Amino acid sequence: MAYNFAKRLKAIKGKTPWQFILNQWTIHLEYFIPNPNHFLLGLNTTY
Repeated sequence: MAYNFAKRLKAIKGKTPWQFILNQWTIHLEYFIPNPNHFLLGLNTTY
């Protein structure tokens, strides 16, 4: 909990990981919408 919500990281410009994800959610919403084609089984699957 402390790592994700309290510790600020230099690699993401002084934000906590949670703040970074929320910022990306508002800017690039398309990254968080799942593509249904990724859930289809195809070649080289063991199911």
